[in-house]
Amino acid sequence: LPISLTTQTGKAWVVGQSVSLASAAGPTNRMTGIITAYNSGTGAMDVLVSTTSGSGTHADWVIGLTAVSSIAGRHAIWVPATAMIPRTTNGATIGTVETTTNKVMVKTLDHDASTIEYDQFAVRMPKSWNEGTVSAVFEWSHPSTSVNYKVSWGIQAVAISDGEALEAAFGTAIYANDTGGTTDYAYASPETAAITIAGSPAAEDLVIFQVFRKADDATNDTLAVDARLHGVTLYITTDAENDG
Repeated sequence: LPISLTTQTGKAWVVGQSVSLASAAGPTNRMTGIITAYNSGTGAMDVLVSTTSGSGTHADWVIGLTAVSSIAGRHAIWVPATAMIPRTTNGATIGTVETTTNKVMVKTLDHDASTIEYDQFAVRMPKSWNEGTVSAVFEWSHPSTSVNYKVSWGIQAVAISDGEALEAAFGTAIYANDTGGTTDYAYASPETAAITIAGSPAAEDLVIFQVFRKADDATNDTLAVDARLHGVTLYITTDAENDG
């Protein structure tokens, strides 16, 4: 919940500080949140409120710093390849890699160099999720090849609410382009741009994600062998301190 108020000028408030606002007349009427804007010349302040207590309308707020919330904000969710399902139609191949000397074992989903292949996974989003866009980073590797190391990873998603059909269309795919180069090295792609989730997301929705290699992109995907997906890191934003 964003709010705007006017406080003293010339203070050292900065964007990102966690603050508590309590009514001087009744301190049990209080809010906590994060400063999103402050003008030291006018005293204008914007706060993204995460928790409230008490009731009523007040104009006597006392503002103080609080400990930074350890929950509200941007969070990462790691989804390994072992938690994904290759699609029945044009699905990636489940693979296993054992390194030569130290015998490190990795489970992968191997995506063809010429045919677009797909994997899916589902996350029941936390109640504290802000129901907005998300982003992703792809962890991957490749087997031996001599030239051309570019890979283009795509991801799209749809939200399914309680009582809705699973047969639903995914949102627009967003891509992350990366370049490998060395056999059996781990590569983390750049973070994608914002991924808009189709289906009018609501609190605690089941969100189904579809991941694929855009093998028909001759500019951004030139790797002539399988691209091995190890997993995806999702970045979500929460706007509450807990899921209560």
